[in-house]
Amino acid sequence: MAKSKEKRKPDERIEKESNQLIGKMFYGVCGLLLASIAVKCYFDLPFYVYALEIISLFAGIAFLVVREMRDGILFIVNRDAILKELHKEAQTKALMVQFWVMTLGQAVPMVLEHYVAEIQQYFWWFASYMMILFPFSLIITVAMLKNGWLVWGSKKQEETGRKKMAVRAVFVGLFYGVMMEVADGFENLYHDGAFHIEGVLWIVGLGTFFGVSVYFAMLGFIKISEKNANKRLKEAGAEAEEQGGEACEE
Repeated sequence: MAKSKEKRKPDERIEKESNQLIGKMFYGVCGLLLASIAVKCYFDLPFYVYALEIISLFAGIAFLVVREMRDGILFIVNRDAILKELHKEAQTKALMVQFWVMTLGQAVPMVLEHYVAEIQQYFWWFASYMMILFPFSLIITVAMLKNGWLVWGSKKQEETGRKKMAVRAVFVGLFYGVMMEVADGFENLYHDGAFHIEGVLWIVGLGTFFGVSVYFAMLGFIKISEKNANKRLKEAGAEAEEQGGEACEE
């Protein structure tokens, strides 16, 4: 039992620290969504141009409210350390709901751009979603690397993790290749009134390049993160030894 608890400690530490950061960002993202809605309303844009912001905003808030009602902490003002952790965890999950709503939702204008004139007219307004997603993704990525949150944990987990990551990279690559072809209006697959098999090769080639790039980028990120995690452990160990030495002298 002692060993299993010891293995869980790093995961619990990482989850707690990441929730502290991401939880704080929830209200910031909500503010950016409200600002985006306000700007688009000011320019009198059609409702569907900012519908995704509204859906994302309310999806995150609704998830947060339901999650805190389930945990019984929604109306508690003075929260102890444990309740604060539950609150941060709920905020983190709510932010991830918003992130995926925006990520998947922005694929819609990409698909419809070549077929719906209204989408073409306001396409760059749809691209404003990236102004919300990019800072969030950048901050989380930097924090994960700097604080050593992205780690394998053990040799066995590394072997399993590499296989799972490779499979995900394949699906991500193929999805990217297909989406790029859809965004181009299938011009590589079908043009001059005929189907072209080389278009399939183009999709597979583009998807393979993207998937391989993602795979090796993730390996690089994990390597940097593990290096920083080991550095933190050494610093914590040295600090503990120093405090222990001072205690012995006293």
